[in-house]
Amino acid sequence: MTQLRNLSVTALALSVLAACSSVDVASTRGMSSTGSAFQKSLHIQYANLAQEESDEGDGDNGVFFNNKAAQAAKAMDVQPQAISARKVPAGTVQDLTSGRSRLMNAFARGAREKNPKLAARAQAMFDCWIEEQEENIQPEDIARCRSAFEQAMGFVGASLTVAAPAPAAAPAPAPAAPAPLPPLTGPYIVYFDFDSAEVKGIELGMVKRAALDAKDAGATGVVLSGHADLSGNSDYNMALSRARVIAVGNAIMEAGLSRKMVRKSYLGEEEPAVRTADGKREAMNRRVVIRLKR
Repeated sequence: MTQLRNLSVTALALSVLAACSSVDVASTRGMSSTGSAFQKSLHIQYANLAQEESDEGDGDNGVFFNNKAAQAAKAMDVQPQAISARKVPAGTVQDLTSGRSRLMNAFARGAREKNPKLAARAQAMFDCWIEEQEENIQPEDIARCRSAFEQAMGFVGASLTVAAPAPAAAPAPAPAAPAPLPPLTGPYIVYFDFDSAEVKGIELGMVKRAALDAKDAGATGVVLSGHADLSGNSDYNMALSRARVIAVGNAIMEAGLSRKMVRKSYLGEEEPAVRTADGKREAMNRRVVIRLKR
């Protein structure tokens, strides 16, 4: 009888802990955001992180990001997490400190006002990076969050660049040898909502950036590789990856690249960025990868 009583107490304690760690992301996502454009975007970004952590069974971090989403929706001053707030491996402190310093410097230069959506994404992805680094058990997730942070910071930095004044007219110099072409950049990754092939928001900006870089670098072609997560059957996922490639192809041609430059491949649920069980949704796997070729 004592053993049964102990088991009952343990079960009750676990149910209480589960209730305390539950994450009501839907209610937070549905809050009316009253702040600046940056705070409205931050609300969405943190709600997305809360959902990801909740889906992975990490209730504590799900609650943490959900609270930050709610604070942003209420127009509160939500800051990127301090390095000291997480127990990260000693060897990672320097990189994280440098990343946070670059982010805060961009904010001081007006990034939240000039490019609110990407500034919000950079902050959320920094918090994602430091959270995954503290856990230090999923190298792919650490790399994914850090890459998303660096990608967003690249666009934020570009938006803060001030053009130098045009120099005074000077005599035309003698003809010189053509300058070497700049190196090809990328790859560029375009993410999609669940069961969607619509390119929108920040992701459309990513397509336009890839098209512009292709022109600047003298690329002779772009290769689009479509992917889906493992939440549907393989035939449906193959069709969905094809629809996503077609959508990105149309967007990149609208951005100025010719049809003959665009090559397409469809991989469905093969070659996922994040390995998951069959049938599991994963935002990082719903993507089209753009690679420049010369």
